[in-house]
Amino acid sequence: MERRRALMVDTRTNQPLDPAWQPMLGLTELEPANALMQKNQLSYRWQWAPRTAQLQGVVQLATQA
Repeated sequence: MERRRALMVDTRTNQPLDPAWQPMLGLTELEPANALMQKNQLSYRWQWAPRTAQLQGVVQLATQA
């Protein structure tokens, strides 16, 4: 089962509860978890964490004389 990072977000402010806390959820777990939180009238929901790319390397700029 494929798993991805998720964030718990406050629905009133649309801010993550804790940006450093990104548990791994299965692709089929997010929707039922959000439905259960809505049923229990919690003000939070899960959303997928944005995917970020980390690039490493060196760039050299040169001009012709």
